[in-house]
Amino acid sequence: MRENPNLSALLRRLSWARLMTAGLLLGAGGLLALWSPLPFPFLPFALCLAAAATASTVYLLTLRTVTSLRRFAWLQLTLDVLLETAVVAVTGGPRSIFSFLYVLSITVASLVLARPGGMVMAGLASLLYTGVILGGTIAPLNGSFKPTEATALDVLTIFMNVGAFIVVAILTGTLAER
Repeated sequence: MRENPNLSALLRRLSWARLMTAGLLLGAGGLLALWSPLPFPFLPFALCLAAAATASTVYLLTLRTVTSLRRFAWLQLTLDVLLETAVVAVTGGPRSIFSFLYVLSITVASLVLARPGGMVMAGLASLLYTGVILGGTIAPLNGSFKPTEATALDVLTIFMNVGAFIVVAILTGTLAER
């Protein structure tokens, strides 16, 4: 498959969008934390957003030297899904209000990498999201988290979100191909 000549500009805009989104979420979270207690710890949330902002800055600084833009896009989008998983994990897992971030990455993957890219990112997001929710039941991390039992609502949340991830990948992939 030949590379899209506009891929460099698209990846640059993606990096700026990621940087602005991280900044807006960090600012909004900080303001909300000053106003009233957040339902999740602010420091891990802020660290995840700082990691996203740092990654975006590195992407912007190295984009001109990249030889394979498609591989670079795969790296960016995979790291996005990993960072989104961290945000979802630290903000409540199945009750996190940030699971919509996966949809943004899946949509961008479909646009940048066509339908296969969107489907791969939907699969990765589904696996990681399911792991976050069931991970508390199966293997609490380093003893600092108490094991929690997955409720029927948690399982339903998994199915609903995974279904949404796949539908978004199919629809945006179809639109991108047109």
